[in-house]
Amino acid sequence: MGSAGAGSRTLVVCGAGRTADVVATAMASLGHDVMRVPGPRDADVARAELVFACGPDEAGIAELVGRVRPGCTVVNTCAPPWESTAELAAAIGRAEAGVVSNPVGSQREAGLEDFLAPDVIVIGADDPAEAGAVADVYAAIPAPIVHTDVRTADLTGPARNGLCAVKRQFFAELVLLCRAVGADVESVLECLRTDRRIGAPLTGAGGDHLGSGERGSDDRLRELAGPDTPPTLRALGCPRRSG
Repeated sequence: MGSAGAGSRTLVVCGAGRTADVVATAMASLGHDVMRVPGPRDADVARAELVFACGPDEAGIAELVGRVRPGCTVVNTCAPPWESTAELAAAIGRAEAGVVSNPVGSQREAGLEDFLAPDVIVIGADDPAEAGAVADVYAAIPAPIVHTDVRTADLTGPARNGLCAVKRQFFAELVLLCRAVGADVESVLECLRTDRRIGAPLTGAGGDHLGSGERGSDDRLRELAGPDTPPTLRALGCPRRSG
């Protein structure tokens, strides 16, 4: 898959889900030489420069144990079940510093176009050389890159999706309120759109609640917060009231 050229890298994409499909296709379109695990070219894993772990195939991750050559950078896309880069590093027998966090997309349903035209590329690494290697892979994508540490990068995905979920839930409830008091929904939303502090309301026709990816991010945020989950995040798990 893909053809190597100037500035190209030899990559392994590990996983059998949608995220792995998107990452593999996107990286090949950027000119990188891409192999899949599991796949017919598994024996070539040892020559890879970077390995993108995309979940949810835990068996595929197991195939990497002892097969990733020294100096190869493992990239965690933070797709379930590997939202934690530290847990992924432990699963493949690497020190945490040997794995870079690179959350892919702002939601789990993100597709190829979203990957190739992101709002931002987040790279979390404890080793500047490894961070640079991952940044080089994205050189052809004109998007800002935020460099940070591994734990911070891990949190950015669920944090961004969580914020979108809060906005969506608020506007869904606002739609119900407008209907209850006889207000014109579209006029209220149009007024809110003009407020630069708010931006575009996140609500669909009929006041839909949360997308599946956003619900998953809510769960992840509450898991990280533990027993001290803030009230706003606790509210995201509440069922929608009928009105």
